[in-house]
Order: sequence, then structure tokens, then C-alpha cells
Amino acid sequence: MPKLHIIKEILEQRNIPMADFCKEINMSVAGFKGILERNSTRIQTLEVIAQALNCPVGIFFDEPKQEKNSKKTILKPHIPISAQAGSLSGYSEGVTEAGCEMNNVISAFGSYDFTIDVKGDSMNDEYRSGDVVACKHVNPGESIWFGRVFVLDTAQGVIMKQVERCKEDPSLIRCISFNKEYAPFEISLSDVYGMSLVVGVIKSV
Repeated sequence: MPKLHIIKEILEQRNIPMADFCKEINMSVAGFKGILERNSTRIQTLEVIAQALNCPVGIFFDEPKQEKNSKKTILKPHIPISAQAGSLSGYSEGVTEAGCEMNNVISAFGSYDFTIDVKGDSMNDEYRSGDVVACKHVNPGESIWFGRVFVLDTAQGVIMKQVERCKEDPSLIRCISFNKEYAPFEISLSDVYGMSLVVGVIKSV
């Protein structure tokens, strides 16, 4: 049986306005709300929604019953350092999966690779110090979704920023804070060791 209320829950967890999401999938807000209220729609529509949310279609349906103890627990690493939601922190620290706490996967976030704590106030009010974000690895310079929020492992530390293209120099990316007290700054792609899209947030309060 479908459980399409999950779609609304994912949007709320990721702080995505319903109107913006409807525009992305080329659907009216009224039509989208109708799908949620009826708890029913075409599988083709669900595939479009799942693709936009970067999650499998299967999470919108009840899982098939399994034999007791047959379900495998899926774990994801929680990186034991903080994503600095502030200025560049001035250091970088290598972490292997062996050094990470392993937590149960959060299915509402769809596909993601790790979770990490947020520290600092530059991304207020969307992301606050103490929040935990789920992130998905992307290839720096090739799979950047400009305008989205990323956790960047850089030569000067691990930071969390909204990323925009630097029109003046394609070898640079512009890092933007939601807190306007922090000025935007540019960083070279050659100084970015890892780039991960923020796909979900667990609020601290």
C-alpha cells in the first residue's frame, strides 16, 4: 500500500518549500496536494518525484513482510568532526570509515553516504550549530548543483556553504552563508578534496 505522506515529510526534513518542489517537477501545488491526500498516483509520477528527491521509489510503499531476523541492518558512518558553518577553519583532518561511528540508515533521506555535525552560525536559520546533516558525495567540478548546500573538505578545513559558480573564474567556486553577517568568499576547486551535497537535516531541538 502506498504511504505518500513520506514525500511531505522528506520536503520538511530537507527544508524544501512545497511550491519550489512543485515547480521543479512541473506540477501544480493543488495537483501535488491532491496526490498526498488521495495517497495515490501513477508510478511514472512517483518516479519523477523520487528522482527529484534523490531517493528510491520503494520508500513510498510498505515493505514486503520478511521472515523474522531476515532483514539486514544498513549502517552509515557519522564523521567525528564538525562541518564549520562559519569562516574557513584553517585546518583539515583526514578521517577513515574505521574511525567513524556507524549509525542506522535514515531511509527518509534517500541515498546518502555519511552524516556530520554542524558547528557555527553562518548557515542560520536553516542549519544551526548542533544539527546533524546527511550528505551524498559528488565529483568536484562535474556534478555541482549550483545553488545547493554542500559540505566541502578543503585545504583549509571542512566547511558547509551554499555553492555558486564563479562567473569571473571557472576554476573557483563561491561559498555563500545564509547569515548575512558572513561575507561570501571564493575557493579554488584544486583546494577542494571532497564535495558532498546536503540531502537531509536532523534538527538539534
